[in-house]
Amino acid sequence: MLTLRNTPNMDRIEILGNQQDLDALYSSLRTIVGDEGEHGVEGHRLLVLSLCTDLRHAIQGDPEVELKDSGFESNKMRSTVNDVSEDTSGYTRPCTISYPEVLFVTMFLNDFIRDYARKKAVGSRFPLLDEINLWDADIAYVRLFQSLVVNCLEEVVTEASFKRILNLMSKGLPKD
Repeated sequence: MLTLRNTPNMDRIEILGNQQDLDALYSSLRTIVGDEGEHGVEGHRLLVLSLCTDLRHAIQGDPEVELKDSGFESNKMRSTVNDVSEDTSGYTRPCTISYPEVLFVTMFLNDFIRDYARKKAVGSRFPLLDEINLWDADIAYVRLFQSLVVNCLEEVVTEASFKRILNLMSKGLPKD
């Protein structure tokens, strides 16, 4: 399960999950941001792709691997790839990202999701509510990531600051 948590200094967020979780997030982000020149905001796209690079490194096992109890009995589990985990443990692969970077990425993803939805639901008056996008797995997984970021943010700032930041993130930033 994809999990985000604040680092002890509360200046970064750790993105945790097994290989499938991180790969699903990576694939969804790559799908949503599209190809070069597609959105006209290359700077924003490159920032999201920077997160994708960090996720890819975590998937490949560059950062440390963290063992955790999975709740499975050892006689019912198979050996994991590269024998990373013990019989009764699952493993997560952490990837850290600074708060300023993750807040900008979260904000930019709103614009990318809108553009992605418009492209898929051509001619629809409300593309995000169109049936082709309503159940889109990539949009859902990116929205999950965004909601987990917001949950972490709520833990580190005051209620007034949280409301202000959320308002700014919902409105978005001007294009390049």
